[in-house]
Amino acid sequence: MVAENAAGTAQIKAILGKVRDPELPMISICDLGIVRRIEEGGGQYTVVITPTFSGCPAMTMIEQNIAAALAEAGVESFRIVKELSPPWQSTDVTEAGRKLLMANGIAVACEGVRCPHCQSDNTETVSEFGATACKRFARCRCCREPFEVFK
Repeated sequence: MVAENAAGTAQIKAILGKVRDPELPMISICDLGIVRRIEEGGGQYTVVITPTFSGCPAMTMIEQNIAAALAEAGVESFRIVKELSPPWQSTDVTEAGRKLLMANGIAVACEGVRCPHCQSDNTETVSEFGATACKRFARCRCCREPFEVFK
């Protein structure tokens, strides 16, 4: 069982750091910025999560994966709370998360868009609508390669 104190919340965060996003399995829900915070009180942990957009179809699976990871780690008392405000932003992705996404051909639109293939910032939007509602399609004007961008 996880200790009930600050060390306990750190342990919970470490557990959640192994839970992968179902649509982007190269990145954890923590690095993606979906996990907002972890609270402890009265012997129960509360995991507060925010979807990358309000209608994200992966949230049910993310909640199930969080519950399974916590239960497997022996955490007996927890709840998962969805929080829509403030909304998720691409700046919520950690630096490590940005690197993982770039290594997998996905840019993050937080400080301009760099091509994940050649690192050029000479890019253009091809479509505001990508494979999922949280992404759009872009193309590099230098290497001409297409790529996805987290909005």
